[in-house]
Amino acid sequence: MVRSALAPSLVEIRSEFGLTHSQAGLLATSFLIGYTTMMLPGGIVGGWLGRRRMVIGTALGWTLGALFIGLAPAFPLLIVCMVGLGLIMGLFNANDRPIVSLVTPHDKMGIGQGLSYTGLGVGNAVGVILAGVLASTWGWRASYLAFSAISLLAVVMLWRIIPDLPREPIRAIRYAARTLLSSRDLWLLYLGGIPSVGAIWLLMTWTPTMLLEVTHLDLTTVSLLASSIGLAAVPALIGIGALSDWFVRHNLGRKATIAVCHALLGMGLAIAGLAFDRRWDASIIIGLLLTVGLIHWAAWAPTYALLAETVPIPALGVAFGLGATVWALGAMAIPWLAGLIRDLTGSFTGSLYGLAALAFIGALLLAAVTPPFRLGPEKRLKG
Repeated sequence: MVRSALAPSLVEIRSEFGLTHSQAGLLATSFLIGYTTMMLPGGIVGGWLGRRRMVIGTALGWTLGALFIGLAPAFPLLIVCMVGLGLIMGLFNANDRPIVSLVTPHDKMGIGQGLSYTGLGVGNAVGVILAGVLASTWGWRASYLAFSAISLLAVVMLWRIIPDLPREPIRAIRYAARTLLSSRDLWLLYLGGIPSVGAIWLLMTWTPTMLLEVTHLDLTTVSLLASSIGLAAVPALIGIGALSDWFVRHNLGRKATIAVCHALLGMGLAIAGLAFDRRWDASIIIGLLLTVGLIHWAAWAPTYALLAETVPIPALGVAFGLGATVWALGAMAIPWLAGLIRDLTGSFTGSLYGLAALAFIGALLLAAVTPPFRLGPEKRLKG
């Protein structure tokens, strides 16, 4: 919820600090800088200190981070706070996926990863709705202050629910580094997923602004519409996760599902770009943005399941941390670039077309995972 508050807040933040679209986009990029920086170290440190301790500590950290953002008096301090929030959430994301992988039965890994990941989508949806209402009523700072209080509930729930898991010895980290860095298939999976992450960050950052430009609706209403992108995570992650489990049971592997999702993502982004370029009806544009979000979410249950199944347990933390680092690093500049393109051209069309091209390339990379360009079980790394 905390990180999704930025999108509906950008309109008022731009007004308060007198920012261009590209300057406002730096806020999301600042978050991603911090987020990316801590992914890999977070996976390693979580193995040493314990992943339960890491997720509970980071939940408390983003509670304080939201408070500081809501109180930031100047744009430079707001940038610093967004970097800090990214650092904290990067630590969290590097440790929650390995926990899910260790407690989920192998034959239900796709739906298990999907179910757990729906929390991000639902949280984004609720965050966008509440932030839009709060920003419209009391100003953008109110949303961060309110979310800081709500986040305390997450700390309590994580403390009660998350099991304590064995810690990983230092030698396991060294083994993981050697194993993962030399894996062709993992690098194809990592690089192929970058466009999808870029697309969701474009939508999470700019959807309310994009809808305000093509509709005559108020901020609360466009925030409600934008929240549907997060809610799309529920059917997409659970449905495609279950479908990928069915593929695995029939010895067809998961990579085909992931590659098809990225190809469909490219098509959705290209059509959305055309819709903005030709100024199609607002209801069609809203539907296209929702479809792009749905397809984005669909790819990630089988992606995380494939990582969990092909990487040996001692290397899981580093594998998820490295993957999240590559995905976020590739997408880091997207919010800023989208804002810059909007400033230069008066439209977000160029951003949508560019990401569409990258998504098609990503689909090819994912299809090349062993066995390349054909159906079949993926190869497990030795360990």
